[in-house]
Amino acid sequence: MQRIIILIYVIITATIAIFCTILEIQPALFIINIFAPNVGDSYSINIVVLLLWFILLSPLLIFLTISKLIRKKEDKNISPERTGIFITRKKAFQSAMVGIPIYINGKKAGIIDNGKTKFFDAPIGTCSVHVGVGKQASEKVQVIITEKQQLQFELKIKQSVFTVKIILNQI
Repeated sequence: MQRIIILIYVIITATIAIFCTILEIQPALFIINIFAPNVGDSYSINIVVLLLWFILLSPLLIFLTISKLIRKKEDKNISPERTGIFITRKKAFQSAMVGIPIYINGKKAGIIDNGKTKFFDAPIGTCSVHVGVGKQASEKVQVIITEKQQLQFELKIKQSVFTVKIILNQI
């Protein structure tokens, strides 16, 4: 859902930037006046569109950066007495700014960021683990966890033609 909202926002801001530049209305008129202060001066339409688009995208970029910084930091000292699952997300360009949700037994356990390893507490016994939601979710992996056992998983994101596929493998 977050990716769809981001994509829609990017498309809308690009449309607004192009529309404002072609019709020479605010806020593009402000940028045009910087590059061509006198009537009849020429200016590069590409630069005006790109600058205006970047200005319109800046609230989204600030929001994504702040939300990534606010996310809970992972524990550096995990006791070997804890029962749970380590998940390592491979560093990838696809969805680099977006955290991917982790589900253990159908309940959201947390979010994992790009290139990070995170520990999730899991109940003793049979557990089902899957990553993501909707069409981009990984297959459910069934594991049996004993007391004080810590399983390790690797999360990969593979780009196909128009979709992203999430793969969760036990190490």
